[in-house]
Amino acid sequence: MPACVYIGTHIESPGIIFQKGGSNIIYMGSDPNNPKFNLSPLFDLFNGASIAYEFKENVNVEIWSKYMFIAAYGLVTAAYCKTLGEVYNDRELNKITKAIMEEINEIARKMNIFLEDKIIEKSIDKARQFPHDVKTSFQRDVELKGKVNEGDIFGGTIIRLGEEFGINTPFTEKIYKKLVN
Repeated sequence: MPACVYIGTHIESPGIIFQKGGSNIIYMGSDPNNPKFNLSPLFDLFNGASIAYEFKENVNVEIWSKYMFIAAYGLVTAAYCKTLGEVYNDRELNKITKAIMEEINEIARKMNIFLEDKIIEKSIDKARQFPHDVKTSFQRDVELKGKVNEGDIFGGTIIRLGEEFGINTPFTEKIYKKLVN
């Protein structure tokens, strides 16, 4: 079923997961292939384990809001080897991040997913809520040369969807080229 998880973690070493930031919640929606599927056992499991969750009728808004944040910041932090705090505080990198978010927002609109009015400003500002030295998971994976990473999910998907919907994605294209070359 469609869902997104808000949690800031990374693998410190094999078997050791370190949590640093994030709101620790799962947003989920109905299975589009089986909307009447009984979710009660899952909700019981989450409640019993004290896992925060929220069911949303239109979970795509949450998914695309998160995607906007992680794709834009992931691409820019990885391309420039900067932490979230460094990107947030750098005027030029902040402008690039915002431009990628605008490209993503336009794609979402073409897909009839309408994000809240100030989603870009909120997404930009969300980086301030994390510790200054936090790296995105994509950035950490890129730094580990040769590790499978989210580059295509972020950059490639934005570029392909932009082409499909006739939306120019010059900022994503520039950053993605920097990462794949």
